[in-house]
Amino acid sequence: MPLSSMTGFARIEGDRADARWSWELKSVNGRGIEARFRLPPGYEFLEQDLRKILSETFSRGSFSALLSIKGAAVDGAFVVNRAALESALKLIEEIRLRIDCDRPRPEGVLALRGVIEQESALDDDDARSELAAALRESFREAARALASARGREGETLVGLIEGQLNDVDRLAL
Repeated sequence: MPLSSMTGFARIEGDRADARWSWELKSVNGRGIEARFRLPPGYEFLEQDLRKILSETFSRGSFSALLSIKGAAVDGAFVVNRAALESALKLIEEIRLRIDCDRPRPEGVLALRGVIEQESALDDDDARSELAAALRESFREAARALASARGREGETLVGLIEGQLNDVDRLAL
């Protein structure tokens, strides 16, 4: 059985008409499979499938995966979620009636989660499914590239270990 290193790095790029992306996948020594994902907002739904791909490809390691994506799939126009804004303003007014405080600044209200949303291709179910399939496949490609990088490093380690063992044999005589 060939020796495989626990450390490695792979970067894979992909594109479609509406998006360009890259996966960066790193691994270090770890028991079992541990994974941390940094995915853009709205792409969290991929995480379970990505974990499965890692467990199909590797038996152990601590992994860090970063998805960077550009294009219509993430660069849509910003819109105000009127229902969230009204709800936030109502709560703010209720609080102001109970305690003496200054009115909030507009940028503070707009910074509340859900008040500002970004339109994207992910709003269309078919486009979302097609993009998700492409992202999963390119992640699978990144996992294979990482496995290959770990294998190459393992081959290098075998040479180093054999050299050390030969030195021990030579010195023991």
